[in-house]
Amino acid sequence: MPSLMPFALLYLFLSTLSATSAWSATITTEDGVGADTYVRWREDLPESDTNYGDATTLRTKDPDVLNSSGFGNARKIYLRFDLTAIDAQEVVAAALELSFVAAEPAGTNSRLWLFGLEDGHPGEGWGETAITWNNAPGNAQSCCSTSADAAFLAEAIRPDDAEAFDVLRFASPELLDFLNADSDGRATFIITGAGGGNDEGIFNAFHSKETGAVDALPPTLELTVVPEPSTALLLSLGLMSLSSMRERATPDRRARRSRGGA
Repeated sequence: MPSLMPFALLYLFLSTLSATSAWSATITTEDGVGADTYVRWREDLPESDTNYGDATTLRTKDPDVLNSSGFGNARKIYLRFDLTAIDAQEVVAAALELSFVAAEPAGTNSRLWLFGLEDGHPGEGWGETAITWNNAPGNAQSCCSTSADAAFLAEAIRPDDAEAFDVLRFASPELLDFLNADSDGRATFIITGAGGGNDEGIFNAFHSKETGAVDALPPTLELTVVPEPSTALLLSLGLMSLSSMRERATPDRRARRSRGGA
C-alpha cells in the first residue's frame, strides 16, 4: 500500500506556505534599470523641453501656485523601478515611499496622486536624461492628471507639519494589483499634485537617487512577497517526488543488507 507521507508533506507545505515563505523586498530607483526625475511646464519660459534627469530633487507643483514672477508652472515626478528581483513572486503588501527634502510652512497639507503607466507601454523605457514634459509617456497637458495610458493608483496626504527627511507613503489595493500585473520586470509611476491651489497642490520636493544627502531615502518600494501558487506547487511536487524515491529505495537497501548478512 502506498505511503501517505508525500500527500501529508504536500498538505503541510501548502498550508504553511504563506506563513513561512513570505519575505521582504526593498527596491529603489537606484536598482537595475530604475530611474527618477521630474518634468516641468512653465507659463512664462519654454521649460517643456528641458530635462531634469540629474536633479537632486523630485518635484510636484500646481500651476495655481504662481511663481515669484506671477506665472503658473506645473511639475510631475516620474519613477521607474526594476522588478526583476521579485519575478515569479506574488506581492501581498506594498508601499511606495519618498523622503521630503525640507519642511514647508504650516498649513500646506497637500494631496498627491500616484498613477501607474500601463504594463508593456512603449514609453516604459524612457531615458532619465532624455525625458521632458513634451515627450513623457502618459503625460496629459495639465498639472494634475495623466493620459489614458496611466491609471490612478493611490492618494497620499502630506501632513502640515512635515519635516525634512520625513517619509510620504502611498499604499492601496490598486498599487498591489498594478505590481502583480507586471509582465516585463519594470514599472513606471507618475506623481502629481491634486490641483485646487495652495491647500491641495502646493510645491513638494523629495530626494532623488542623485541627492547625495546623508541618510536620505531615494524613492523606494517596500514589498512583502511570496512564491506564486504555480511555483509553490512545483516545489511541493518536488518534495513528494523526493519522498517517494526514498521510500522505494529503502526496501531495496534493506533487502541488500539482508542478503549480505545471510
